Amino acid sequence: MDTIRWTYVFADRPFGRLAEAQAFWTAVTGTRLSGFRGERQEFVTLLPDGADPCLKLQGSSTGTAGPIRTSSSTTCGRSWRLPPDSAR
Repeated sequence: MDTIRWTYVFADRPFGRLAEAQAFWTAVTGTRLSGFRGERQEFVTLLPDGADPCLKLQGSSTGTAGPIRTSSSTTCGRSWRLPPDSAR
């Protein structure tokens, strides 16, 4: 069996709900926001203490944004089991 050594989670959220998503994801993961990046300041990384960052949020200006794909993995130095309604 192959061992997963690294993974990233990218969550695209509509700009109108990005602040809500940032508050939710930092609360449930115990992280803090990095500095914003991008032409429209649409990218941000969630920074954990004592582990490598692997969760990123992006504000989307079109559509309702895609689903958030998650797993229960320890590849980021943490393990999360997210509730079914966590796709905020």
